[in-house]
Amino acid sequence: MTTASISASADSYMNGADRRQEGSRRMGTYMLTGWVLMNDMCSNKGCNLPVFRNKERTKTVCCMCDDPHSPILPVISQPAASQLTNKDSISMVHQAQDKQTSDSITLTEEEEMELLAAMDERHEVDRSTEQDREQSERASDLIGQKMLQGWTLLQNVCRSCPGIPLVRNRQNQTLCVICEQSGDELDDIAEPIHVKPESVAMDQDDPICGQKRSFEKILTVSPTPHVHSDSVNNPFQNTANALTDKVIQLSIKLETTTNVQAITAIADAISSCMRAIELLSRD
Repeated sequence: MTTASISASADSYMNGADRRQEGSRRMGTYMLTGWVLMNDMCSNKGCNLPVFRNKERTKTVCCMCDDPHSPILPVISQPAASQLTNKDSISMVHQAQDKQTSDSITLTEEEEMELLAAMDERHEVDRSTEQDREQSERASDLIGQKMLQGWTLLQNVCRSCPGIPLVRNRQNQTLCVICEQSGDELDDIAEPIHVKPESVAMDQDDPICGQKRSFEKILTVSPTPHVHSDSVNNPFQNTANALTDKVIQLSIKLETTTNVQAITAIADAISSCMRAIELLSRD
């Protein structure tokens, strides 16, 4: 990855909230122009965004740090306005140590217990979030594999595995890729995903093969994105809707494609779109 930090100017930085919003917008733009979202994260400290690779698999970039037109680095990577000498640095360290010794705060036993409890709670939240992320990524990969084999993504999700949509094969067998329950076992644990009317697929002229066809609604791994309902004022919702439409188009194309390389590329793109929408739903 080419790091833009060497030549970036002071104008190439944003605060955390603005940078996150701009990053989400750019993720959608990169996806819609053919870049593939990867599981790897940007190596720049404080960026916390996934990287993309091109169709030719020859280049990997971060949509914020490595954007050729307008790179925006995380604030934590911004160089200081003035550099301290080694002597100044050592002096400041000694002053800080002296101050800590004279003005140190002593916690009571009750305060220590509260602090430890808060740290344990934060650890549990972080661990739960990491587990949810890993399950979502695993579901995206498994669903992509199933779609490559001819399975169809449904509008229902498994109640045993929150947020995981079901798939169905040509023999009308329904399956959850995480808990692997199928058929009648899913009748009592499947629930529909509620989406905005404009996100629902409809009968239309197929832009790929020119035929009139009816197709399933294509949905994301996370059925209820945490975004505002007003999509006009919310760039996250606009991007998610655009990616959902892209998945619908790719799914139609997948059904009419017989070339092995093309099928692999389409399935890869679908899985990539789903991961991008999942990331947008967390903002």
